[in-house]
Amino acid sequence: MDATHDSTTRTMPERFEGFPGLMQGGYLASVAADDLTGPVRVEIRRPVRPGDQLTVERQGTERTVSLADQLVMRAEVDDIRATVPAALDLDDVEVAVAAELPWPKPFPGCAGCGDRPDGLGSQIRPLGTRMVGDWTPGIDLADPESVAGPVPSVSADAIWTVVDCFTSWALFAQPPDNVGDTYVTGNIALDIQEPLHVGHRYFLDSWVDHEVAPGTFKLGSVVVGGAIRDAAGRVVALADQELVRTEGFGMDPHNVTASTDG
Repeated sequence: MDATHDSTTRTMPERFEGFPGLMQGGYLASVAADDLTGPVRVEIRRPVRPGDQLTVERQGTERTVSLADQLVMRAEVDDIRATVPAALDLDDVEVAVAAELPWPKPFPGCAGCGDRPDGLGSQIRPLGTRMVGDWTPGIDLADPESVAGPVPSVSADAIWTVVDCFTSWALFAQPPDNVGDTYVTGNIALDIQEPLHVGHRYFLDSWVDHEVAPGTFKLGSVVVGGAIRDAAGRVVALADQELVRTEGFGMDPHNVTASTDG
């Protein structure tokens, strides 16, 4: 094992808020994933607020993140645990994305799926039992090291942020039977298989993969999957997320989809 051990400290930016007053889970995961490559899984143990200072510790191929003396996240290389279903017809995705969202956005201030002016610009819509969307990253989301090149690539933190939103939204297309349960991210994994480029249009789709009985998590969990595809339909990034059942805090898929406002 690589014996190198170092650390960095990062202040969490308000731009990447998720739930009101809290950092967006995908952005947090990107902080923990740090410089790891391949499929990387991040376990999120506690919420973080904008302005908090997180310390990322690097030890071989493991990353740990702490806030003061509390462990916040742990990241390691791991396989994607969701099975990729057949690709959707991109014409059908185009039609779905152009339609109005049939319910109000649950977190309008969210960096990834909200309406804030400095948001990331992804649009997500239901299509049958899947969620679909499109995303054309702007130059403000470029990896700083690639800006001087002819086609800048998209920063990993932006990709993680968008992935978190559109994978969790799979519960809106196919809500679990347990009415009243709420959900938060327990762990999320992402495999960026090739660089995404600024100004290119990408298509998103996500799905419910399987449910997990109570065990590691007291009330059980739901595993969802997601893919980012290029204009030709090729998968350029693949993800999964384990959404943990909670009692009263987090995302409530039944409440969102039952709303008739807007």
